[in-house]
Amino acid sequence: MAQTGRGCDEVICGQKESSETPRTENCLLKGYAVNARRQILRAAAASLALSSGCNSRSHNTQTRPASTSGTRDKYTLVVDPSQSGNINENKLRRATERAIDLFESKIALLKEKIAVAVGNGGCLRTGYNFSQKQINYCANTNTPQSGTASEDVVHHEMFHAMLCQIKPEWCEADFLSNDSNVSLHEGLADTFAHHLESDDLFGEGFYNNAPYVRKYKSGECYNLVEGVHQKGNTVASLLIGSKFELIRMAAFFSGSTFTLDALVGSDLDRCFKQDGPQLAVVPENYPFSALERYRIQKDLPLLLNFNPNDALKARFPTFKVRWDTAPTLFSIEESTSVGGAQKFAVRVTGETGWEEVTAVYEENGAAVGSESFYFVIKK
Repeated sequence: MAQTGRGCDEVICGQKESSETPRTENCLLKGYAVNARRQILRAAAASLALSSGCNSRSHNTQTRPASTSGTRDKYTLVVDPSQSGNINENKLRRATERAIDLFESKIALLKEKIAVAVGNGGCLRTGYNFSQKQINYCANTNTPQSGTASEDVVHHEMFHAMLCQIKPEWCEADFLSNDSNVSLHEGLADTFAHHLESDDLFGEGFYNNAPYVRKYKSGECYNLVEGVHQKGNTVASLLIGSKFELIRMAAFFSGSTFTLDALVGSDLDRCFKQDGPQLAVVPENYPFSALERYRIQKDLPLLLNFNPNDALKARFPTFKVRWDTAPTLFSIEESTSVGGAQKFAVRVTGETGWEEVTAVYEENGAAVGSESFYFVIKK
């Protein structure tokens, strides 16, 4: 982190002040006259500094420019020859170095070089590989420039890599087997990326078929969404909305508890708490599936009960379940709705195949959560 040494203003206002520059005239003056007076006093201070060995504050402050040759020494970049003409290497390096500069100036110094590879053999998905300890940018048809086109994504993946250097215990396989830990990882990485590009959208240009990956700010409830990236999005939304500073993140990393409670404090929104809003999805006619995958017979409909707990009813009094798109192989009809609970009947209408259908959870027409279901026609 940047450290500030003793500056010349401290000579004026500190113990070494001279009779020509008394404290009452410099440190306690009020009003518009202060600035003019300070210019005179600073000139005197500069002369005093030369004799006292004091350097100006700007020379005493250890700051890192936006990109330096020293920063380039903090990572390695290996580009597969097949991808060398497919990426903007200078842009990738600038984004990588900006992430290092911010992390080292606000959070912690890196201990070793970050490994970055573009288009290496066997690379299937752009991201930080926790076991390889390497960021992989992968060539595929849906992500231009081998996944390097979005600076947000570069900053996000760099954060994972840098955090794993200073807190390796938070990046071990057993630790990451807990989805709550991975979700917090993702939320912190998005928050860090937002500090570098503080607009509304994350991942512009990353996909060929979508303008961006996601919006930074989400109105969804952590307990009502699935998947570590979607849950992480709600974490980032919380932190960005509260103007969470990186200095607080640095303090959090100096501890040993990796939970959102430890990061945010006791005023954490109930949507992130175990006793907060929860929705139980209970099937009838078929066994419960934790993955929400159901093989449905033509002559026996799947009945799905969506049962909100009291905390959800209190937080979202007009809560409703809406199916995002009408399936082509199945029909979905609401059969009953009692006391805030809703029941839907899913029937087979096609001959063969499967479909993914998303249930959107709404409050006054705005999405507060969602869940994907996979229906298969059982032969």
